[in-house]
Amino acid sequence: MPDEERKAVDRDPLWTSIGQVLWLLRQAERDNRPPLRTVEVAGAMRIHHSRASELLNDLEKLRQVDATKTGRQVRWSLRPAEL
Repeated sequence: MPDEERKAVDRDPLWTSIGQVLWLLRQAERDNRPPLRTVEVAGAMRIHHSRASELLNDLEKLRQVDATKTGRQVRWSLRPAEL
């Protein structure tokens, strides 16, 4: 892959796992669906549940997503943009 093409790929957030998670959560919000469960994120990305959980927890530490726990289920949503 030429350097210029590699740089373009590196700049595209959808090439990163974190970018894909954010995109999924944004789509759910845009479609007025309820916040996604970890298993739904894992299924959409075709990754193991534990990897999806790890990514979501990383985003929570970065204060980009919020988690709501109901029983054993955790639902994830984008954090409101700070003004």
